[in-house]
Amino acid sequence: MTSIKEISWAYQIVIDPMNYEHFLIPARNGLWESLNGGLSWKQIYQESEPSMAIFDPAENNKAYFVAKDSLYELHNGNIKKFNFPKISAPINGCGIACQTSTKRIFVIIVWQKNKNTDYYTTIYQVKNDSLAPITQVKSKDRTTENIIFDNTNPNVMYFYSYKTIYKVNL
Repeated sequence: MTSIKEISWAYQIVIDPMNYEHFLIPARNGLWESLNGGLSWKQIYQESEPSMAIFDPAENNKAYFVAKDSLYELHNGNIKKFNFPKISAPINGCGIACQTSTKRIFVIIVWQKNKNTDYYTTIYQVKNDSLAPITQVKSKDRTTENIIFDNTNPNVMYFYSYKTIYKVNL
């Protein structure tokens, strides 16, 4: 185990809603886990740079994180990789979010076929160990990797660029 000083460029800290002693930190130097409320940390993944993580609200001891071009599942200490669907261009960014009232998990991927061309944003739902496409948007502006859920309607989500807000009805 190591101290938090070893973690480089943390992107977020995620606390397990079913166990407040269980933390995850996606960082430039891997995915870090604490099982004792942050007193000590263990690097559990270091192959690429994870950018976001969430705990599965439907299943204890299960989390997901995204890194570069893949989705990963962390379950009882084991990591399973899910490749993103084939995209013929480099991925500009990816994110993951959970709609807590429905316990559905979504992944957002942003990519561009060529420099100075339109951006594509695709949203997938994690279902039965696979990624089911929900929607795809082509735009002149790059969207963020953030998904925002409507608090009044669990079947509505939003994502955005600096110019446009996109609404998705599930």
